[in-house]
Amino acid sequence: MMGAVIRKMTRGDLGYASQLDTGSFEDGWTETMLVSELEKDFAFYFIAEDCGAPLGFAGVWCLYETADVARIAVEPAARRRGIGAALMQALAEKAAEQGCLRLMLEVDETNAAARSLYTAMGFEETDIRKNYYGEHSAVIMELELNGGN
Repeated sequence: MMGAVIRKMTRGDLGYASQLDTGSFEDGWTETMLVSELEKDFAFYFIAEDCGAPLGFAGVWCLYETADVARIAVEPAARRRGIGAALMQALAEKAAEQGCLRLMLEVDETNAAARSLYTAMGFEETDIRKNYYGEHSAVIMELELNGGN
């Protein structure tokens, strides 16, 4: 991931994040939905950028002992360059800092690239949610965190 930095998302990033999200997911989040996310005291969002150009964003909800990945999206042209892994690492670090013991996410069973990334990062497949994404099921994956205390 040459030159990219991960920083806290601000209100100024909401238009970009909403555009990327709606282009990445059928149930894309609007800018209004993202505003409410930034207002939650248990939600933490990050932007990946290179030379000031945004490349992706991700967010995590830190509640109880398990943190939940709320969203992660990377620009199609920036995929397979370590951006997703860097964003996931930022989420894991924030979750551990907040006292969470594990990081959990749902991923579409057909998204082989994402499942491969998460497995490489140490996530384990723990369950299936049938028809979570319409006709597709979600694979539940969890990562044990260090420092959840």
